[in-house]
Amino acid sequence: MPNWCTTSYVITGDKKTLRLFNRKLSQLRNRKGSLRPNGFGKLWCGNVAYLLGEKDPAHFSCRGEINEFTLSPDGLRLDVSVMSAWVELSELRKLVQEKYPDVSIFFISEEPGCCVYETNDHAGEVFPEKFILEWFEDSKSGEFLTGYFKSLDEASEFIFETILDGKPIGKTRKEIIATLDAYQESHPGVSYIFEEFSIVD
Repeated sequence: MPNWCTTSYVITGDKKTLRLFNRKLSQLRNRKGSLRPNGFGKLWCGNVAYLLGEKDPAHFSCRGEINEFTLSPDGLRLDVSVMSAWVELSELRKLVQEKYPDVSIFFISEEPGCCVYETNDHAGEVFPEKFILEWFEDSKSGEFLTGYFKSLDEASEFIFETILDGKPIGKTRKEIIATLDAYQESHPGVSYIFEEFSIVD
């Protein structure tokens, strides 16, 4: 059983291209059955690869499915959400980019099981988040928090106000982790992840 990775894609660029790709995804979704046999369903990523010219998706990295997709009202942005095994499906993303060179594809992905958090948005144009905090505290009725932050200052402020009830906290990554570790040691039932999104191509 794999760890599941969730990836949000934002595709921008030529209106006609975005409309065409959106139509292809809609045709897959509206079919009576899957285009190719698989264990995911009609929106299996292998079906997308097959439509784009990959004749043998079984040998292509496409273990996942599209959860949802939405074309913006102005036709300039296509949002696609994918669940896949272990990692973001970079081979499929590169195939889409190769097929449609007049669009830009940005993504952000989260796989908490192995703490893999990645984005290709170097400048933070679409996904400005640089850090993520996932927090669970059993003593607070099973409270679960997820926070996304553009900076360590923003993360520190959130932790200061929301978790530590105004107790001092540093502003470096090392200081934040040390503070959270100390809180965790003194509060049974606390677990957390604090990670920085890696920049990848």
